[in-house]
Amino acid sequence: MAEHECNGSSDDLVQLTKTAENIVRCFIYRMLEKVINKSSCEENFRLHFSLLPEPVLCEIRAVKEYLRKCESSYSTEKDSWFIHKAVQILEEQGGIAIQKYHHAFLSLINQLQITDEYNFAYTQFVEVAKKLFENDNIAWSHIVSLICFGVEISVYIVEHGKVGLASFLKKICSFIVDFIVKEEILQWIAQHGGWIKMIDFFDDPNCQFRTNHILAAMAISELTNIEVWLQRFFVASLVSGIIVIAWRKWHQP
Repeated sequence: MAEHECNGSSDDLVQLTKTAENIVRCFIYRMLEKVINKSSCEENFRLHFSLLPEPVLCEIRAVKEYLRKCESSYSTEKDSWFIHKAVQILEEQGGIAIQKYHHAFLSLINQLQITDEYNFAYTQFVEVAKKLFENDNIAWSHIVSLICFGVEISVYIVEHGKVGLASFLKKICSFIVDFIVKEEILQWIAQHGGWIKMIDFFDDPNCQFRTNHILAAMAISELTNIEVWLQRFFVASLVSGIIVIAWRKWHQP
């Protein structure tokens, strides 16, 4: 069944899951390639293809070739072409969000408390990723922000990469897809016409503020970060006040 014929049946959900796996994998490795290409051109480059293990390089090349074939398959295989178009939309819309809200994403990554072995549990990922979905609301902007979060984690891990990098990148892709399935986001996608509607939403020329949808979603994580600092400031002020009162009472004649 073609992706655009989604009607919410169990078969559709299976197809939507497979589509999610393809989109997430392709976008993460595609953006990883772009970041490394950009970094390699800088004087003090942080990343270079020569620093990556061969399994990661193979995956980057495989994704690049797969997307090339998808792009040229419009007349013969619409479903494959759709993957190319979805990744292209993510590159356009998500790329801007990653650039503008890089520090907000890093704040979320810090909350994952990634160990020296660059490991963290799925439960930790869920707790942090949910902050991208205000009041449990689901929208295309939140979904794109979630996938962009996966890109930022991947870049962070590659920058600090150690043994097991290839399997860890696959783990990130798996976490994102599992989150989409288990947090009922996949059901929402099915009810809203499938992944093809994400393309329609961001590709609509009448949608003048397409990027703002993404930026609004990322502002949620920044707000969360501000709230954390305000809470810390309040606690610190309260403790300081108690200490001052106690000191004055202690030193009263």
